[in-house]
Amino acid sequence: MNLNFKFSASLLFSALFIWTLNGNAQERNFNKIRVGLSISPFAENNIGPFEELVGSGSFESDKFFGADLSVNVPIKGIFSIESGLGYSTQSVTFKGAFNPEHETFTETKNLSILEIPILGSVHFGNYFYVNLGPTLHFDLSKKVDYRDKQNGIGANLGIGANYNISPIFSVHLEPYLKSYSLIPFESGKYYDRITQLGFKIGGRITLD
Repeated sequence: MNLNFKFSASLLFSALFIWTLNGNAQERNFNKIRVGLSISPFAENNIGPFEELVGSGSFESDKFFGADLSVNVPIKGIFSIESGLGYSTQSVTFKGAFNPEHETFTETKNLSILEIPILGSVHFGNYFYVNLGPTLHFDLSKKVDYRDKQNGIGANLGIGANYNISPIFSVHLEPYLKSYSLIPFESGKYYDRITQLGFKIGGRITLD
């Protein structure tokens, strides 16, 4: 299955998530400052340059986990700004191109990324919202010869569902699509970039 199909399926699951919890109206609380903590238990990653290179190696991602702390500040009406700090870790296996004369090179290394998103949020009704904006990210892993460091500016799109458990606490489920190193801090003709599809689940506390 491709990333577009999985992203659409995640959006449908978010809608079912809210419908299952409760179909009744709830009080809006996105016009107040909210502090959130969420985890991303797994994600699918495509790693490599945008251009498909003949005879190049390939990457496979495994054991992904992410977490982030966020602050959502209302601007006006249905609009707000969200920022914070995120961290993710995963195992990335590089497999060199097939060569009948030599054994194929394979190596697995950890990839850890720290990110600071600056997202604009739009809220729809009492339950749904969309986040969109740039992300500043830093690769905390040791440099390897076969993968470019993921230091740069990327982009994040999230479409989530939020449900208020109480006047000060809510839970949310947010499928997201990220692209790292759209503007890398280092130069390179065929720069490795990460396209990531995953989802966040967590809670938010509303501040008076």
